[in-house]
Amino acid sequence: MVEENAFDPYRKWLGISAREQPPDHYRLLGLELFESDPDVIANAGDARSGHLKTFQTGEYSELSQRLLNEVAAAQVCLLNRAKKALYDGQLQQRLQADKAAEAKARVTPPPPQPPPLQPPSLQPPEDPLGLPMQSPSSQPPPLPGTTVETGTVEIGIVETGTVETGIRALSVSSYVSARRRRRRVTLALILICTLAIVFLLTLTAFLLNPDSGTSPPTDTVPKLQPADPIDESVPQPY
Repeated sequence: MVEENAFDPYRKWLGISAREQPPDHYRLLGLELFESDPDVIANAGDARSGHLKTFQTGEYSELSQRLLNEVAAAQVCLLNRAKKALYDGQLQQRLQADKAAEAKARVTPPPPQPPPLQPPSLQPPEDPLGLPMQSPSSQPPPLPGTTVETGTVEIGIVETGTVETGIRALSVSSYVSARRRRRRVTLALILICTLAIVFLLTLTAFLLNPDSGTSPPTDTVPKLQPADPIDESVPQPY
């Protein structure tokens, strides 16, 4: 493996990428894996050597000579049956180990975790009658004789270490029933106060003018006129 900015003779001269380095004998000679024909192996080695010799007089002559030595060693190994059999066995084991490592690296990723649960809002439910509602903490004290049901907050810790918060909100039906009871009591109190005010006004008017309610007005009663005396000298018709 060469540095990122350094000259890479394998890639530049032989077309061997950094992922394939260091190359095996077959890749170095440009052969198919486990090629068995000696003529093909010999011709491939000669072609590689002739190509690399063209760079011996250039700037990278030392690299050219090093690759020539590697090509010659690979050609000698693959043309010897005993050495080739031993090398093929070692190469087969290395390829199997590489495949096992790649399979282990391609582990199925864990499923995405669901987003954390958000606790429900503590705001009271909307009034079905469309009237503004207050939160339980800011409600006025209930009137005498009425009861108000309040909710409770329950917090549970599960075994996985996560906290699940469950809030039991106020029951809509119970809340509405309590408001209706308070409304009926309020209306009854208003009616009683109104009747009391009317009674007090009537009593006050009676006390200020006691005769106005017992004796009728004088101008409404007709006065009886005395009868004219009968004149006996005038003959009366019969």
